[in-house]
Amino acid sequence: GDVCLCVLRRSSLRPSGWCVCLCVLRRSSLRPSGWCVCLCVLRRSSLRPSGWCVCLCVLRRSSLRPSGWCVCLCVLRRSSLRPSGWCVCLCVLRRSSLRPSGWCVCLCVLRRSSLRPSGWCVCLCVLRRSSLRPSGWCVCLCVLRRSSLRPSGWCVCLCVLRRSSLRPSGWCVCLCVLRRSSLRPSGWCVCLCVLRRSSLRPSGWCVCLCVLRRSSLRPSGWCVCLCVLRRSSLRPSGWCVCLCVLRRSSLRPSGWCVCLCVLRRSSLRPSGWCVCLCVLRRSSLRPSGWCVCLCVLRRSSLRPSGWCVCLCVLRRSSLRPSGWCVCLCVLRWCVFVCVEAVLSPALRVVCVFVCVEAVLSPALRVVCVFVCVEAVLSPALRVVCVFVCVEAVLSPALRVVCVFVCVEAVLSPALRVVCVFVCVEAVLSPALRLVCVFVCVEAVLSPALRLVCVFVCVEAVLSPALRVVCVFVCVEAVLSPALRLVCVGGDGMFSEVLHGLVSGTQANHGVDQDLPDARLVPCSLRIGIIPAGSTDCVCYSTTGTNDPVTSALHIILGERLHSVTEHSGCEDARLPA
Repeated sequence: GDVCLCVLRRSSLRPSGWCVCLCVLRRSSLRPSGWCVCLCVLRRSSLRPSGWCVCLCVLRRSSLRPSGWCVCLCVLRRSSLRPSGWCVCLCVLRRSSLRPSGWCVCLCVLRRSSLRPSGWCVCLCVLRRSSLRPSGWCVCLCVLRRSSLRPSGWCVCLCVLRRSSLRPSGWCVCLCVLRRSSLRPSGWCVCLCVLRRSSLRPSGWCVCLCVLRRSSLRPSGWCVCLCVLRRSSLRPSGWCVCLCVLRRSSLRPSGWCVCLCVLRRSSLRPSGWCVCLCVLRRSSLRPSGWCVCLCVLRRSSLRPSGWCVCLCVLRRSSLRPSGWCVCLCVLRWCVFVCVEAVLSPALRVVCVFVCVEAVLSPALRVVCVFVCVEAVLSPALRVVCVFVCVEAVLSPALRVVCVFVCVEAVLSPALRVVCVFVCVEAVLSPALRLVCVFVCVEAVLSPALRLVCVFVCVEAVLSPALRVVCVFVCVEAVLSPALRLVCVGGDGMFSEVLHGLVSGTQANHGVDQDLPDARLVPCSLRIGIIPAGSTDCVCYSTTGTNDPVTSALHIILGERLHSVTEHSGCEDARLPA
């Protein structure tokens, strides 16, 4: 109960029971008041429109009471429950309660021409629609490029979606990158998301964090899925919790072929799996259908209720208690590797899971690495997913480092999607509590840069009064003079940002910066620096100190500080730093 990377479902099957999150949790106990830090997507009170509290955020809660929220970094803004109450914003909210009127602080970016359906053109936003109709998208943190609200209008979207029903349009919650030609069932092609559906019917997915490649919404459409499922039993609706890679020919019970997952069942009955990290190959969902299973389990006895905790490898011919044949147990060290067709150039799936608890030193608690690679050796690289979670590995100050990378067609010049999510707590200095960077790049290698989004969230960097600083930069087809960038870090981070900005500006204007006589194009984006490094030479040369508050005040006041002078004959030009 100390540290957990998981999906939770708190109280019951009631609509108000959901507390679903992909997160790093630190709990003092199983009491509701035990939660302290969580990076997650929550769905709190009920299925009523006012019940949703959905956010991609870091939460600090004293309890599970509605008034227990104290700090929340998320993208939501609500003036009321009226459909017109949402305006559109990327923001930081602090709520005293779950009441609609509880929002108190909001920083946002708006780009809307009107409230008409055709008014959306390009925006970074949160959307909420008025009803539970199929068109009733509820909450969306996304980058949208829509010509209108017609079904064919969606083209790229990084978002959390909520839909009303279990029809093909009935997706419930989804944090994803979507590339859809239309809202027809065949429109889905790539999706990194969390889904909630009722059963194994085509609409029956429960909870899923995954990369999907579907030709359609027909049952046979699923091909690759890295996900978490929750079902009640081994019936089609019976999957409990599963972190896995699935390759299915259909949604029929016999369709499962490969699954790397975690299951929870109460006994040896079909619903009796407790905890299992494994690869399953099943001909059907019958209890005798299991043929090969590599997993992590531990039992105190042969009784069905004897499961507790164990890291091991099992091979069972059936679900009978006598079915166990081989069990190799290693406590406090687990390495799991799943490889399919490794020696073939068409490498389909490579999965590596490493979990280490207190192996190297008392400070090293948990190290988890998950890698899923499809067609790595092929130039047409389709999907690369890397998830790394490290706690207190580098130093006692380093609490959590999470990196998630999803790349499609990396080796191709027409780079479609690159998503990087990094969450670091107290890495740079004790003052720096939280830094979250999310980067979504489309067509990076093309001079016509369509979209570059960077989200940086810092808590308690500047002063006790300034708890949260969020910077979101979106560049559409070149840089906009209105955009500003704040770099929180040391000289190395500033150097990377500056050189990348200069190089990108020259490339966008067709200037070869390697030519001695090239006339460089000045950058239109100003960079602010908040010191969070070891030496902070740039801040000392500009402000004379490495005080974060001083740097923040200069940024807030919009001052331009000059410290670098370039002499050319009798002329001198000051370069802004």
